[in-house]
Amino acid sequence: MKVLGIDFGRVISGGEGDDTIFTDNFLETPELEGATETIARIKPMFDDVVIISKCGPKIQRKTNLWLYHHRFFEKTDIDSDRLFFCRERSEKVGIAQRLGVTHYVDNRMDIIRSMIGVVPNLFLFAPNVTATVRQGNFHIVPSWAKLERVIEVIDKWSKA
Repeated sequence: MKVLGIDFGRVISGGEGDDTIFTDNFLETPELEGATETIARIKPMFDDVVIISKCGPKIQRKTNLWLYHHRFFEKTDIDSDRLFFCRERSEKVGIAQRLGVTHYVDNRMDIIRSMIGVVPNLFLFAPNVTATVRQGNFHIVPSWAKLERVIEVIDKWSKA
């Protein structure tokens, strides 16, 4: 079974800083370029796609509102019950393990490192880099388009 896990802040939604921080006009926070369209295209390659996000109750509520406002679930055909929240970053690895995540995308190196040995295919989402790079146990990807290509290659090799 193949399960794609995706972080929310700085991976699906835009923004600044380490944590998901929404301003007063949080519904206007843009989606990262190509996120929804790419997720919709690669979803059929997986048995399940889940969103795993670390935040407190207020940001959790705003995240849900943002996802519905941007019609994320409708556009990607992901069920809203595939959204999982935790209060501490360290909890993400346990959630990924419990859900059987085989591919995981996050913008934080500490999360990627914590998943090594648990999730076989790891992707550090880093829009500030210019090319896709294999770095030990994970790939560094600069965009959703590049991530899609890497996942397609991994899928092709796993079927060979």
